[in-house]
Amino acid sequence: MEVTGKNITTTLEAYTNKVQQTKQPAGSDPEKEQPSVKGDTVSLSKEAREVTSVTQKLEETPDIREDKVAEIQEKINNGTYTVDGQKAATNLLAESLINELV
Repeated sequence: MEVTGKNITTTLEAYTNKVQQTKQPAGSDPEKEQPSVKGDTVSLSKEAREVTSVTQKLEETPDIREDKVAEIQEKINNGTYTVDGQKAATNLLAESLINELV
């Protein structure tokens, strides 16, 4: 089966579900022979594996950068934090335009 851009998400979800189903349950004895399971197989393209890898890395990345928050908080507490109004306005307009295009 060839994975294309339109069905990558569906295929990855199916693959992830299959992997989770076949994982050995906690507390089971790995020495016992497991019966072989025969059925459909999924072969992922290089691109699909890359998407999976990137998705996993994104899930591991924290939503909040604690180091950056601490740095800004320290500047605020010291009274040295300044805001460039022009840059803030430019970024707000750019984000607004991007949201309208998407």
